[in-house]
Amino acid sequence: LMSGSDSRDFETAITAFSKDSNISFDVYFPTDELYTKYNHKYTNINTYTLERNNFGYEKIAQVTANCKAVIIISKPVPGRKLPSGLTSICEAVALGKPCIITDNPYFSDKMRNAGFALFVKVGDTDGITNAIKTLEDDPYLRKQMSEAALSFAKKYSSKNTAKQLVEIFKTIMK
Repeated sequence: LMSGSDSRDFETAITAFSKDSNISFDVYFPTDELYTKYNHKYTNINTYTLERNNFGYEKIAQVTANCKAVIIISKPVPGRKLPSGLTSICEAVALGKPCIITDNPYFSDKMRNAGFALFVKVGDTDGITNAIKTLEDDPYLRKQMSEAALSFAKKYSSKNTAKQLVEIFKTIMK
């Protein structure tokens, strides 16, 4: 799962994934062109495309819910300071998934220290590979990160968000 149609960094992802043939990856490409480029190129990388409709989105949600971890790798895009991957992060966290995320200086300290993610530098294939191995080799760490993800998501549930808005409105109305 990767962020933003214009900021996904498939080249870096595939390079990092191909470094360890003992770990299997499922990559869902947003275009037939990318699927064709990487299909059957590596034995440990399974490539797929999805329908670009509600059925495709439902399928990727099911796949994400069943994976060990979500890896969100993005790259700089002309005209933007840095891509963030926030939509993908929200989806992964809501599903309680440990994450490996391309670092972004604009992430809040609260999010960065929530414990659900390992952060890697943009373009750092060795950093991605090491983070993957860390999660693969340590099921207890994955469990802790999963719990941290769910805990972080609960802070932003509609119920908690409504409570926070009420408090903000009370303060404003004084």
